[in-house]
Amino acid sequence: MPLSWNDRKHVLRMLGVAEELVASTRATGSGYTGDGLSAQLGALMQETQTLLALNDEELAREFDRLVRGWAEEAVPLELGAAALLGWLKAYVGSESYEEKRRNEAQAAPPAGRDRKQTIGFKIRSPITREVAAEQADPAGTSVGD
Repeated sequence: MPLSWNDRKHVLRMLGVAEELVASTRATGSGYTGDGLSAQLGALMQETQTLLALNDEELAREFDRLVRGWAEEAVPLELGAAALLGWLKAYVGSESYEEKRRNEAQAAPPAGRDRKQTIGFKIRSPITREVAAEQADPAGTSVGD
C-alpha cells in the first residue's frame, strides 16, 4: 500500500536527518563509534521500521534484511548511516516514480480514442463577390478611378 502524504513527508524528514547523520559521521573520521551518533542512528532506523511496519509489511521486511540486519553488527557507524541514507533515497525515488506513473495513467486518454475524430459538418460563411473584391484591394481604390 502506498504511503499517505503525511507519511511521505515523514520519510523526507528522516532522509534529511540521515543526510546530517552521514555528514556528522564523516566529519568525526572513519571507524568512529560514538555513543551519541550510534543512538541517533538506532533511533532513526527504529522510526523508519515503525513507519514501514504500519504501512507495508513486505517493505518493512526488506528494510530489516537490507539495512538493519547487518548495520546493527559491529560495523563502522559511517557504514550503517550510509546504508540507511541510501535506502531512504532509493525509497523516496521509487515512491516518486510510482506516483508519477499513477498520475500519467490517470491523465491518459481512454483506450481506443487515439486519433481525433470529426463529428458532423463544418459550416462556412458564403463567399460573396464584394468581400472577395475588398480583400483583393484593401485600400478601397477601384481600377476605374
